[in-house]
Amino acid sequence: MPETGIPSRATAKALGQAIKKLRLKLGMSRKELAEKINRSWRTVEAAELGARVPITTLADMFEPLEVAPQTKRHLINLMFGQVPMTDLPVPQPPARLIGVARTLPSPALVVTAATWYVGYANDAARHMFPGLELYGNLAEWLLLDRHAQLVFDATDTAETGSVACSDDTGRWLQLANILLSGLQHLADGTMPDERLHQLQDRLRRAPEFHRLWSSTEGPLEAVAGSELIMRDPKTGATQRVHVTVQEWVFPYVAGENWWQISFTPVYDT
Repeated sequence: MPETGIPSRATAKALGQAIKKLRLKLGMSRKELAEKINRSWRTVEAAELGARVPITTLADMFEPLEVAPQTKRHLINLMFGQVPMTDLPVPQPPARLIGVARTLPSPALVVTAATWYVGYANDAARHMFPGLELYGNLAEWLLLDRHAQLVFDATDTAETGSVACSDDTGRWLQLANILLSGLQHLADGTMPDERLHQLQDRLRRAPEFHRLWSSTEGPLEAVAGSELIMRDPKTGATQRVHVTVQEWVFPYVAGENWWQISFTPVYDT
């Protein structure tokens, strides 16, 4: 913990942004939150505006804001100054993380935490996600590249064994919710604000962005772990997969800010 029990100015700003998002998500006023933590509404206002309020006051907000475990870990790491700031161009992930993803036979990516910039894609991912390298960001590829809906909008039709695309319930919307949930709830403080705003501006070009951004279920735990159907872009074959977003918590290495997102085949028993 910082010696004074007060977060740094940069950290306080990121924490304030995160707290405000969580409060608004619940439809709670500043006065209501203040009453729940036995503080004045001006204290809540100050925290949201990035003032350096005590860490204990910020932590008291977790329970009334219904902060989920992964989001809580992120906020605690912010408080203690343990969230590294990643800027572009994205550096190469550590060799040990690349080594894990490389050995997997199914698609796997090593990405920047919550902002989804791709540091490494294994052979299976490069095959399944054509065009991803042109964007360098999984969320951009998913929302803006025509290949994405071909890969993730595949649904099995048992009667014919063929593949059909759904206009409204496409499987790619599930993955979009995972990625946008990360951006909404866990990206503050991981990348300079200017970079985050630039990424969001590019994503807004997608016709579905505003509907998805306003309706993401979040937090990430609520939408990760989904089962999707993927279609091979070359053969057209479909496969149910389990989507997993993993944090590298052991062994812990300070200054690392990477996640692995894996698409593991699911087989009927």
